[in-house]
Amino acid sequence: MQDAKEAMHYVAPVGEKALYVNQAVSVVSPFITPKVAAAA
Repeated sequence: MQDAKEAMHYVAPVGEKALYVNQAVSVVSPFITPKVAAAA
């Protein structure tokens, strides 16, 4: 998940980086189980 956060932070608009990353993580995190995260 950390790699995904860093990638989103890189492409997020200036001044909206934290909001952008937090929103994206909140949308996908319910679908990411520990087993899936460990496989990545």
